[in-house]
Amino acid sequence: GCVLLVSPTVYPWYMMSIMPLLVLFPRRAWIAFSALVMLSYGVWVVYNASGAWVLPTWLMALEYVPFYALLLLDLARTNQRARVNA
Repeated sequence: GCVLLVSPTVYPWYMMSIMPLLVLFPRRAWIAFSALVMLSYGVWVVYNASGAWVLPTWLMALEYVPFYALLLLDLARTNQRARVNA
C-alpha cells in the first residue's frame, strides 16, 4: 500500500496486490480507492482529443481526495479508540 501511495502513476491493475488483503482487513479508504482508481482511464479521453498523455488535475483530485480523506478519517477513529481503551 505504501508503494502505491508514493507512486507517480497508479493504474487499476496495481490494486491487485492490495485487494486480497481487503478481505481480511477491510478498510474503507482502500476499498474506495480500488474503485476510484478506474478514473485513471480518463487519460485516454485526453489522449484521443489532444494527443497528450496527461490526466487532468480535476480528475486526479476526484480520484485521490476521497481516498486520503477516508484514510485520515480512519486514522482519527483508530486513534480515538486507542485513547478510549487505554
